[in-house]
Amino acid sequence: MCARNPQYFKSKIKSDCACLNKIIQKAVKVSDKIKFIRDVTRGGVATILCELTEKNNFGIEINETLLPRIC
Repeated sequence: MCARNPQYFKSKIKSDCACLNKIIQKAVKVSDKIKFIRDVTRGGVATILCELTEKNNFGIEINETLLPRIC
């Protein structure tokens, strides 16, 4: 909103969004083991693991204490 209407908004907030296509292209070039890429911030680790196991008919056990804390 600030970028579209600078006369109405003043903000020092900076976005942490970035285009990932170049980063993903580099990753795919150096490894042929990448099977899928998902944004963990959209639904969380549990959602992604659940979708992965449902589509591939296997289970996953994770140790939550080993997951990095964001907050």
